[in-house]
Amino acid sequence: MESWSSSSLSSPLTPTFSPFSSPHPESGRRTPRRLHTCLSALWATPDLQPISHFFAESSPKVRLVGGPHRCEGRVEVERNGEWGTVCDDGWNMKDAEVLCRELGCGAAKGTPSGNLYKPLADEKQKIFIREVNCNGTEDELIKCDQLEDVYDCSHSEDAGAICESFCTGPGLLESSPKVRLVRGPHRCEGRVEVERNGEWGTVCDDGWNMKDAEVLCRELGCGAAKGTPSGNLYKPLADEKQKIFIREVNCNGTEDELIKCDQLEDVYDCSHSEDAGAICEKEQPYL
Repeated sequence: MESWSSSSLSSPLTPTFSPFSSPHPESGRRTPRRLHTCLSALWATPDLQPISHFFAESSPKVRLVGGPHRCEGRVEVERNGEWGTVCDDGWNMKDAEVLCRELGCGAAKGTPSGNLYKPLADEKQKIFIREVNCNGTEDELIKCDQLEDVYDCSHSEDAGAICESFCTGPGLLESSPKVRLVRGPHRCEGRVEVERNGEWGTVCDDGWNMKDAEVLCRELGCGAAKGTPSGNLYKPLADEKQKIFIREVNCNGTEDELIKCDQLEDVYDCSHSEDAGAICEKEQPYL
């Protein structure tokens, strides 16, 4: 359980964590064990920024897609509910530093071409900005100078970024979840994808239900499962070349990882029109 010092009103909070998942002192919601371990270490870090920096109430207007974890991939920005890519004209490490900071990831490590991350952006997806010019101190990419008149850039020039994982290092979270939700309005809603040997594939919705979604939401460090819509609601649809890895997922709802649930890998009669989707509550602020 967590205990709070009597001086917490006038000094930074000093929580003591048990090694087990325990409820947040205000909301009563339980913290997933892997995220709980990460938070414990974060609290113990000297000169740490307020933890609300990592668990913002509003979702960032940027994301990285197609990478091995949420802190690496092709750069996308959101405008009026639509996600588009970023032209790599002028894209550099200072820009990546701002993006990594906004996502709550670690330091910027690289700016590879976004077309390294498969599947490639759909040809119908827009390229929203180019010539991003950050000084490196901004807390949001939208606050950097940038041009919106993108007339001579194609998806072969999409920007990419590599950040350190959200929580890495001795004693911290070292491996990213092997599941993700893509193409939704935030990272806790979208089409379900699972990773196998470095490749991301979808999940057939045969047998997909709320218990399966509960496990997925828990693994992602999101809130409670709220729904299991069809994955083809999230545009653009999965590329026809992307594999469908599993079907008939059958969780009892208590597992901490989707891979620990019963599932079949012989997917022979499922198409991307049957991809599974999930809606989880957004992760909650911890202050």
